[in-house]
Amino acid sequence: MPADSDGEAPRMTALALASQQGNKYFVAGDADGKVSIFTKNGTMRARIDATTVPGVGIEGLSAHVSSLLFRAGSEWGYIDLERFEARRIECPGFEGNVVATVIDGTQASRVLIADQEGDLWVFNVKNRRECKVEFKYAKGSTKDRKSTRLNSS
Repeated sequence: MPADSDGEAPRMTALALASQQGNKYFVAGDADGKVSIFTKNGTMRARIDATTVPGVGIEGLSAHVSSLLFRAGSEWGYIDLERFEARRIECPGFEGNVVATVIDGTQASRVLIADQEGDLWVFNVKNRRECKVEFKYAKGSTKDRKSTRLNSS
């Protein structure tokens, strides 16, 4: 990890292997809320700010095909490996801290998120910008198979 302005290397908190248009990357998140992107030979390509909340570090990275998600406290979104920028997603109806993220393997626009309360949220994210809550499974609902469908149209 590259050194910060104070000369110290930040503490790495997340690591992922990702690919975009045939290019493979090592991606590392740190305790300062930054994401460092390296080529497969170790050359650093970019270091970007992924969070807007001071003091919140990257807590996880999740890669699937050509998409890379980050999570940091209440913030989550995509890392664009072509433009080297973070696209934070704000989804109406969702508040709280994200503890796990995963991209649906059968539908790339569907993202599943677990929050700090133990609820599972299913989002439809179009163009990696527009977000809509599809389902919310409350903590413990998998025992009796109940779910709440939100924003049905």
